[in-house]
Amino acid sequence: MAREIRKVHQALEILGVGEHTIHGDVIENEADFYLKFYLKTGVDDQGRTISSNDKSVHKVRWSDVEAKCAELDKLDYQDVRAREYPSISSQLDYIYHNGIDKWKTDMVDPVKAKYPKPS
Repeated sequence: MAREIRKVHQALEILGVGEHTIHGDVIENEADFYLKFYLKTGVDDQGRTISSNDKSVHKVRWSDVEAKCAELDKLDYQDVRAREYPSISSQLDYIYHNGIDKWKTDMVDPVKAKYPKPS
């Protein structure tokens, strides 16, 4: 399964992987990850970054990254819902004029139904 670089970076951050670079926009598979992933291993005398994509140096396992990406996939609904809801000020105004119950049925429930929480 192809993975967006953004999600791979998030997974690596959660896994506690240090400063790194990933070339490209998508990771197609494990082999592609090991070609594109570079971990900062130091700095030379002139202040330039030294990086390595050698598995024996960085010890980052694709299976760990994939597992974290899968966990993050389950949370995608939260981002989509957050973008779908009206602004906080609009919601508060709606609550003021229409009450909590109407706000919930008119604003909250439709978004939750459109983007359900995965089980």
